[in-house]
Amino acid sequence: MYGTEPIPNSKPAANAEKVDSSGHPVRYSYSKVSHPTLTVWLPPAGKRTGTAVIVCPGGSYVHLAMTHEGTEVAAWLNSLGITAFVLKYRLPSDETMADKTIGPLQDAQRAIQVVRQRAGEWGVDPGKVGILGFSAGGNLTGAISTNFEKRLYETKDDVDQVSCGRISRCWCIREAWSRKTSRAWRRNSWSVKRRRRRSW
Repeated sequence: MYGTEPIPNSKPAANAEKVDSSGHPVRYSYSKVSHPTLTVWLPPAGKRTGTAVIVCPGGSYVHLAMTHEGTEVAAWLNSLGITAFVLKYRLPSDETMADKTIGPLQDAQRAIQVVRQRAGEWGVDPGKVGILGFSAGGNLTGAISTNFEKRLYETKDDVDQVSCGRISRCWCIREAWSRKTSRAWRRNSWSVKRRRRRSW
């Protein structure tokens, strides 16, 4: 997602990413994510509306529920003629990040910029880019919606010249509030700050 440039805010570390495909039906869960990706899902050419939505899976900032909160959502959006982008964002870790409180938000900012900068390639209207998140991904969606005025990493290429602000957003936070989720929320300073200011 960052091209040939180094991933911002990252420490030299081995890629320890793990994928769990257990369960019936099979659902893919990613943990220890330190290399973010953005996967495009294109609707049929004759059905495209020009609208795009970036999908942020949840998982308490401990794992990413990439199937039922990622690829399945992207397929549904495609059925509506909406181009979807599934964001596999970095999970907070002192081992892989200099500042773990901003890693996911950096990736969300970059994702919006990538979609807008390459909008013509994917048949997307840069003014019709939204973001959708579930659980922790919903928290991230709320954070990017209120933290877009300042980029959280140094400008590196042409993508970073594009705005990451003023987007449509929708966040889905489950009512069940586990201790693990609560701890993950408190670990992210931008989450705590915005939680005090807004009721999501």
